[in-house]
Parts: sequence; C-alpha cells; structure tokens
Amino acid sequence: MWWPDVRRTKSSAVAKLLGAVTILLAMGFVAVAGVGGWLYWDRTELRGEQVARDELEPLAAQQIPKVFGYDYRPSSAASTRCIRC
Repeated sequence: MWWPDVRRTKSSAVAKLLGAVTILLAMGFVAVAGVGGWLYWDRTELRGEQVARDELEPLAAQQIPKVFGYDYRPSSAASTRCIRC
C-alpha cells in the first residue's frame, strides 16, 4: 500500500513559509529605507533653502542696484556723445 510522505510535505510547507517571511522582511526593509531616505532628503533640501535665503538676501541688496544702474549702451554711442559735446 502507498502512503504519502508526510515529512516531505511538512518540510515543503516550512520552506514556503520561510520564503514568504524572508520576502516580507526584505520588502519591509526596502520600505523603511525608502522612507528614511525621503525624510533625510527633505530635511537636507530645507536646510539648503534656508542657507541660500540667508546668504542671498544681502548679496541681492548689494548687486541689484549695480545691475539696474549699469549703462548698457554700446561704447561707440558713448564716444559719439562725448565728441559732440
């Protein structure tokens, strides 16, 4: 009479369960690493924006009047104007 091999079925079920648990743990690790990376990058980006704001405000106050006060006419027009004077 033929009897099923109970040991083989039992070890196969344990192997499937162990494989499923391993996959779930790996997916959980990847998810936690992704959230950690997102939070790190968000904090780094906010700090960079704050530093740029702090540094650029005085520089803009110094440079903007220079840009708007610059004489953009070609040098030939300026020399012609001086010759006619």
